[in-house]
Formats: sequence, C-alpha cells, structure tokens
Amino acid sequence: MTLNQHEALTAVGGIAFRDSPCLMTVIDPEMRLVLVNDQFSELFGPGRGEPCHRIYKGKESPCGGCFVRQVFRDGEARYAEEEGITPEGDEIRYRARAVPLRDENGDVVLVLHMAQDLTRLLELEAGLDEAERLAAVGLTMAGMAHTIKNILGGLEGGFYLVDSGLEKGDGARVEGGWEMVKTYVEQVATLVKNLLRYARAEDPVREAASPADLLAEVETLYAAKAELVGVELAVEAAESLPRLMVDREGIGASLANLVSNALDACVWDPDSPDKVSRVTLAARPADGGGVTFEVRDNGMGISPENQARILTAFFTTKGIRGTGLGLLLTRKTVEAHGGRITFDSTVGVGSSFRFNLPAALVHQARQGAQHEE
Repeated sequence: MTLNQHEALTAVGGIAFRDSPCLMTVIDPEMRLVLVNDQFSELFGPGRGEPCHRIYKGKESPCGGCFVRQVFRDGEARYAEEEGITPEGDEIRYRARAVPLRDENGDVVLVLHMAQDLTRLLELEAGLDEAERLAAVGLTMAGMAHTIKNILGGLEGGFYLVDSGLEKGDGARVEGGWEMVKTYVEQVATLVKNLLRYARAEDPVREAASPADLLAEVETLYAAKAELVGVELAVEAAESLPRLMVDREGIGASLANLVSNALDACVWDPDSPDKVSRVTLAARPADGGGVTFEVRDNGMGISPENQARILTAFFTTKGIRGTGLGLLLTRKTVEAHGGRITFDSTVGVGSSFRFNLPAALVHQARQGAQHEE
C-alpha cells in the first residue's frame, strides 16, 4: 500500500511542509520526488517526479551508500552532510535528515527528506576564518615591528659607543660598543632564522630518534654556557624509552629553546647568589604511551599575568634580549607532531615546561624498525 500525495501532505503537516525554511521533499521507494516545498523549488526547480539523485546531485544513477535507501530498508531515521549541485551548476553543502513515513501496517512507504542549506553558513565561517587570519597577521606584524625597533635601538647605542670611543681614543669604550653591535647582529640572525622556520609550512621530515640521544645532543650544546654562567645542567632519561619518528632538527631546536630560556631564568634570578641554580632536561614515558620531555629550572619563575601570554606570538619577558619567537616555534613544532606543550611556574621557585610526543609516533617507529628488518 502507498500513500497518495494528499495523504503524504497531510502526514507531514501541510502548511508546515510548504512554508518550512528547510528544503523539504517526500521520496518514494523508486527514489522519485513526489512532493517538494517552496524553498526546495526556489533552489532546485520543480523536481516532482524526478529521481532525487538527478535533482540533488545532477547524476543519472543512484548514489552509492544512499542514506535514504537505508531508511527504506531498516526504518531508522538518519542524518547526513552532503554536497549537491543546483541547475545553474553551483555547488552547495547541506545537512539533511531522512525520516520514514509509514502506512497503517507500519511499513515504510515514503521518506521525508529535510535539508538545511549550509552554503551561506560556510561562507560566513570562511569569512570569520579570514578575519581571524588577518587579525593574526596584524598582531604578528606589530610584534615584528616592535622587536625590530628594539634591535635597531640597541644597534644605534652600540654605534654611538664605537664612534664616540674612536673620537675620544677610548679603546674600552670602542670594545664595549663593538660587543653591543655583535650582540644585536646575533639577535637579527636569530630572528630571521626563527621566522623562516616558523613560516615553513611543509610537514616535518621525520626519522627514527632516541629520546636519550636528543637530550644528550642538547646537553652537549649548552654544557659550556651552563658552566660559564654557574648553572648545573642535568639530564634524566628513563630506561627503555622507545625510539620515535620525529623531525629531529625541530624537536632538538624545541628542547634547545626551552633549555636556553631555563638558563636565562636562572641567570636573571635575583636570588641566584643564595642558591645552587639548576636546569634539568628529562624524558620519561607518557601516560597512554609516547614520551614526555620536560625542562625544569629553579630560576626566577614567571609572573601570573605573563603566564597567560607566554605561548603567544612575539611575547617575551626578556625585553631586548628576546624575540618572542622561541616558545611559539616550539609550540608549532610540538603540535605538528600531534603533541601539546604545557607548563607551570611559580615566581621565585622556578618553572617546568613539558611536551608529549604521542604513542602514534612510537608505533610508526616500531613499524619502521620491523620493515627495516
């Protein structure tokens, strides 16, 4: 038994069907449209009597995995998000719900298809994304301008000392000014390198790496500096840590950024003469698999107001001594590996920065090892 058009219109609510803001149709078992409302007609044309796949999709054959057919088969209502094409050839996205209409015997004889056109909504969301992107670009440019301005100010100070020292024949003044110039030229080089690395959009090139080896490389890099500034640099690597498939250069640079910041926090700590300053570089198994890397220090700590901004673009607590890109670059690298960077800090006690590399990277390393064997 089937419902005629009058019965179908009554079944779905008459006026509510015709005047609904949704695109509403009634579909028979042969996938023909037996009823359409005004909203549907305005977008797709009359459509009645035509196969739904021809009207919605512009196809001459039924869609594979059609969720309306599934409703006919099992009588369960379903949701779906799909793409369609209008008679003018415009692509649309819509969210649809298909509901079974039954006869007096309980058999599904028609399906009510209700669709919400998402095209305009997606356009608005794309506009918001673009606005957010432009806002981020504006903040980035402002931060860059401020950083470069500070570096130029430092260079001007160095030039002044060199010029005045030469004019007065003061060798110590010239030497001091030249050291300033070299310091700020290094700042320029660091800024450019970090900008280039941060702007690099491609996926990281990964290779098998031992967490212990990564720690050892960073320790070697900073051992001399730590000794020079009077800070103990220790390494704690748990036993039997799995090898990881990572961007070795990127993870190494991330750990180096954290160690460099930790050393600075110890050097600038006003209480450092009264305690043994220490930085610890550690790796341990992560909850749920993977590896957690951590850099701890007992330095000056980060104020509560700065903690909210410490991982944002071009924010630095170092003044002219920092560019604000180090932690941002670390965050970008860690997130590109599927990880997350977190920290806690107490003023006068110290800070702990950590990031996890997930179990998926471990599995890839094991698969790679098996493949190599």
